Amino acid sequence: MLNSTTLNNQCTFLADGGEMGTLIRQYDWSKTELGLPNQWPCSLRTTLSLLLKSRVPMFLLWGNDLICFYNDAYRPILGIKEKHIDPLGKPGVDVWPAIQPITSVQVDTVLTNGEAVWSEAQLVSYSRNGKKEDLYCTFDYTPVPDDSGVPTGVLVTCAEETRQAIEEAEATLRGAIELAELGTWQIDLATSTLYYSERLRGWFGIGSDEIITPERAYRPVREVDRPRVRAAIAQALAPGTNGVYDIEYTLDPNEAGHERVLHILGRTFYNEKGEPYKLSGTAQDVTKQRRVQQELERQVQERTRQLQTLIVDLERSNANLQQFAYVASHDLQEPLRKVQAFGDILKAQYGSQLNEGVDYLERMQNAATRMSVLIKDLLTFSRIATRQNTTTPVSLNDVLSIVLTDLELVIQETGAIVEVANLPTIVGDKLQLTQLFQNLLSNSLKFCQSTVQARIQVTSQWLDDGDLPTLTDTAHEATAYYRIDVIDNGIGFDPKYVDRIFELFQRLHSKNEYAGTGIGLAICEKVVANHGGFITATSQPGLGATFSVYLPT
Repeated sequence: MLNSTTLNNQCTFLADGGEMGTLIRQYDWSKTELGLPNQWPCSLRTTLSLLLKSRVPMFLLWGNDLICFYNDAYRPILGIKEKHIDPLGKPGVDVWPAIQPITSVQVDTVLTNGEAVWSEAQLVSYSRNGKKEDLYCTFDYTPVPDDSGVPTGVLVTCAEETRQAIEEAEATLRGAIELAELGTWQIDLATSTLYYSERLRGWFGIGSDEIITPERAYRPVREVDRPRVRAAIAQALAPGTNGVYDIEYTLDPNEAGHERVLHILGRTFYNEKGEPYKLSGTAQDVTKQRRVQQELERQVQERTRQLQTLIVDLERSNANLQQFAYVASHDLQEPLRKVQAFGDILKAQYGSQLNEGVDYLERMQNAATRMSVLIKDLLTFSRIATRQNTTTPVSLNDVLSIVLTDLELVIQETGAIVEVANLPTIVGDKLQLTQLFQNLLSNSLKFCQSTVQARIQVTSQWLDDGDLPTLTDTAHEATAYYRIDVIDNGIGFDPKYVDRIFELFQRLHSKNEYAGTGIGLAICEKVVANHGGFITATSQPGLGATFSVYLPT
């Protein structure tokens, strides 16, 4: 090993290098990758001389192992108050492992590309002066070539901006607090003293110079809320919890001056031993929000009460409807049956004596028959439920088969040709769907043209919600529908009546021309609505009509 005199003579470039320069001169470099200082490249010696004399915090990483040097100006950033750490001859990753993930990428980039890079306001979590701190530093990485011009080292200039970053963060926080109209508070657990912002003091009715003790802080809190507040604070300070304090309570206007609802949010802070030493957070005046919420709840309750009244009324109406159905099916039909029966007896026993009176008798019986049919149609319309919740799959092919069987005699009498395509299966009520298509086909058979052979087609098509007709006032509950078209070549109707034909008792032709009660299409619309769909019609006089039924898939 060289004696100190010889080494000092070889290390004149380290003169005036401060404490770090002294440590470098005293270090035994013969056992390191770098070797003795007189063997170091001129570029390394020059850079070290600059680094050690500079008052700007710097460190240098050199060689394959990125051996670390730093100057005295860098020491405060490390938090070393009494002496330097022992980095000499060691890789930087061993000296400062905390910053290795941050600096390694930049260092590799500089050594590879030979160009300087810049990292501004970089957050570094670092342990210094016995505790972990978050530092904000700006790093400038500059390549240092060896004597052959190859980048071999990286000179890093460091400017700590932690104080500035904290001040900027605090300013931003203060601005956010003012913008949100928040109050701030803190509880010093060691002294049991509370600190309130001016806004919070005003809310609590506490003077600006008044010392806030726990007793004074509780006084404006509504008495019924105080036990909850104490329990919430105890929970936030309890071991093993997340330390969050979150509560809402009301201030007593007699103590605070105004009744306010406050939302308090805070968290517990712990020392190095894991012991809580303070609780701090924010307070928000949510009085307006709670009043709006209470008004909404009141309106909901009032609306609920109204709905309950409506439900009672509907139940009463349902009961009346059931009573009507009973009367219609028994009490109203019975007199009609007697009129028809006595009419038959009169014709049979006294027909020869009545002369033209037989015509009047037949008119009376026909009127009674029409009244009976009308009552039956009204019963059918009233018995259709307002909504179907059934989940039973119904094959429309089976439904049309039943309808064609029921209408077989009428189809034969009119000579109509009925063509039915393959139809889908949907979820619904089979009886109602049978009524729907029986009414539609009966309508087509009734209004056929006398000079043309009647032809009825039933087709099906799948439609996306976006392909539905735009001129419908029905809210689309499904994303896809089946459109079932019933197409005929009958007498048709004027399009101006398209909105009228689905109403009760609406007729476009006289009773003498075409029989009926004007209820059939109203029943169709109700059945389709019960299944979450809708029905439309298109027509031109003399060109037939198309009834399109849209049912959810």
